[in-house]
Amino acid sequence: MRYEPSGPGHGAARGGAFSLPIGDVEIARLAREFVLDCVNLVAGAIQADHVSTLLFMAIMHANIRHITHDPALAERLGGGAPPDSERRPVSLYSLARAYHLSYETARRHLRQLIDAGLVERASDQGLIVPTRALLGPEVSNVVTRNELRTRRFFRQLNGMTSEGVLLPLSTGTLRRQVSRLTTEYFLVFLRISSEAVSHDLVTTLVFLALLQAITEQHPVMGGRELIPTTSVYAAARQLHLPYETTRRHVGKLITAGLCARADDGKIRLAADIRQHPQSEGYLGATIVETCRLAESLTLAGLDLELEA
Repeated sequence: MRYEPSGPGHGAARGGAFSLPIGDVEIARLAREFVLDCVNLVAGAIQADHVSTLLFMAIMHANIRHITHDPALAERLGGGAPPDSERRPVSLYSLARAYHLSYETARRHLRQLIDAGLVERASDQGLIVPTRALLGPEVSNVVTRNELRTRRFFRQLNGMTSEGVLLPLSTGTLRRQVSRLTTEYFLVFLRISSEAVSHDLVTTLVFLALLQAITEQHPVMGGRELIPTTSVYAAARQLHLPYETTRRHVGKLITAGLCARADDGKIRLAADIRQHPQSEGYLGATIVETCRLAESLTLAGLDLELEA
């Protein structure tokens, strides 16, 4: 897909027939909000910090990626979690490289996931999220809430509101396919964010949390601050990261020219962030992948209809 910039009030054209009726900046804001909301949802369900959560999601996605992109196989397997025999193991080394984690950081978080019974080593020492880890009520609740959040996002991308309406739920195969497609989208979004921000997943997560908190305080979003700020503590709390770890990564963002300290010691965006060398490319990649998700959800059968 090819990225063609569009302004407020213009459809976002994406190199193919698929387009969205809202502007690029709004698409990017909605995408960031969606990704953080859904990662928070999974983190709460498995009771893990965000780095462990994303490693868990990356393993799960790698195990079933072939199912996500094979509608006939997905239909044959039905609406339940695929059995372990259908899961393809993945190496920790390949995941660490793909998602810009140091091997030692990835290994430490993997140990937490194994100890919690969420990940197992296969016979070839590759990693899988076993089916039994996905059968509890917590995961079922996540799948349902993810679909509701995805439908809200889908409507917002199409210029519609979900306020005060009852969104429909699907059953079986479609619900699982929505979960697979959105998991893939989260991981792609975070990978391209890492490549644009710092080639470090933790630093990228901290930046996204700061950016979201700052955006919500801007007058455009109903806030009162012309130059919004947020605290290191707020980002640490949102991401379930230690304060000192978060502070260290905020320092990297300041050094990279993406953030700055305000007079009161809080964190603001750098004044020239729009001129950052990676800014336009990052926005373009975000728009392309978000449109790709919207198109995939449409083809999968997700619709905008409401229940009576």
